[in-house]
Amino acid sequence: MGREWGALLGLAVVMGVLGTRVSDLLVAAWDSHRTVYHVGYTVVALSPVRDPDIFVVLGVGTVGGLLVFFAVDARKHRQGLLLLIGAALFGGTVFQTWAETVSFFENLPWAVGGLVLGAVASYPRSTIPPLHSGTRGDFGRRWEFPYAGLWLYVLVVVVSLIGLVERYVPYRSPIVAQNAPLSRTAPQVTASGVLLDVVSVGALVILVAVFVDYSNEHRIVLVSEDRQELGRVIGGLFRQVSDPTPVGRDISVLRAVAQNRRSSQQKVSKPVTFAYAGGLLATWQTITAEPITLRRRDPSTIGERVKERQSPIGRLRQLLRWVAKTVIPGTLTAPFSTYGHIDRIDDADTIFFVLPASAFINASYLDQFEPGERGVEDEYLYRSRPRKLKPYIEACTQYTGDRSRTAVLVVTEGDLARRAFALDQRDETRTDVALDNGPFLQYVEESVLQLEGRERSCDVIVVDRPPGEMRGTGFESLARHL
Repeated sequence: MGREWGALLGLAVVMGVLGTRVSDLLVAAWDSHRTVYHVGYTVVALSPVRDPDIFVVLGVGTVGGLLVFFAVDARKHRQGLLLLIGAALFGGTVFQTWAETVSFFENLPWAVGGLVLGAVASYPRSTIPPLHSGTRGDFGRRWEFPYAGLWLYVLVVVVSLIGLVERYVPYRSPIVAQNAPLSRTAPQVTASGVLLDVVSVGALVILVAVFVDYSNEHRIVLVSEDRQELGRVIGGLFRQVSDPTPVGRDISVLRAVAQNRRSSQQKVSKPVTFAYAGGLLATWQTITAEPITLRRRDPSTIGERVKERQSPIGRLRQLLRWVAKTVIPGTLTAPFSTYGHIDRIDDADTIFFVLPASAFINASYLDQFEPGERGVEDEYLYRSRPRKLKPYIEACTQYTGDRSRTAVLVVTEGDLARRAFALDQRDETRTDVALDNGPFLQYVEESVLQLEGRERSCDVIVVDRPPGEMRGTGFESLARHL
């Protein structure tokens, strides 16, 4: 988190330096008395108010409204706070400069009108309602205002490019406003000034896009073929992180899986999502559980994507995609549900591949023995690795070489694994071993999952949440990977 704050702060400082240069460019462009200059005074002359101060105050209020709603966006609190601080400092300087020429206080209602206009332009694309109803009300609601950032970015791009044209393109304005006052003339054009302004505008446009598009959100996806165990895992995670209050749209489904009853409601039959943050400026953790059946070819496809991201050509493609994304932030971000299943997995920051222990351990054979009893035959106790679950382990293995992703094998039915471990160790006390115990995890990797070679590089976490238990065990370890 500290590194992200440092990067955002550094980005804001560089933007401030570039913004100072671009603001000088805009002043010089206005003093060049080109089309925008005369169109501005023509609009003032034709308007009912005929007071240029009103348009200035209205514009300042609109930008202020966009800044406020950008900062209110739950996923933009960090850079929104930095922008508000910068705007306050810059606004104070502007007010001191314009106080004698622009009547701010006399036109205060127009500033309020600008704030309202900024609010309308920032209309929320979506709100995520709270999962808890009743006395907790809307305290868990997450508000998002993506259009506020988009309009701020569009303003920077349009105003900066128009400023470049007005300042350096030699042409005579086709419109001449009769009411335009005589003002100072723009400074003389120099080659070094042109180059510096072009570079400043280009850099500012790109950095503002990065700044606006940044989102303090970490995406986690839980993938499994077993819908019952998938429900137990996301229900256990939901209980584990229930304070602070999670938010999400799938209220009825999550309530059912959180109750952990013996019913079909426990199953996750479609993507289920909830999100939470540990504070106003904390990273949002968005967790999605989805029943996905991986095919035999899918791990190879994932492996090809991982290799492509690490190759020079793949990095070039990522760069081009990033450049395209900076043109209008958010345009290449499709809704999660519209991706293909490989895209939905590969787009996450953390992937949990959920595997039931009963698929690898013969529970009916295990029930014939008391904990610590001798005479257990491994060939009957352990099942061969199910063919349908091989792609999940192979997919996790592919991600072990990807620094931009974290993949974990989550083994459910931890109590069953502990009973098998007690028989393997011939020690009845091992039935109470902690699920994050080192020798126990090694046993699960080698004997239960039968991991070999590169597969051993996969992180393994064991959880247990029998029907009827609300919170379960082992979810503390799982939550630490969020």
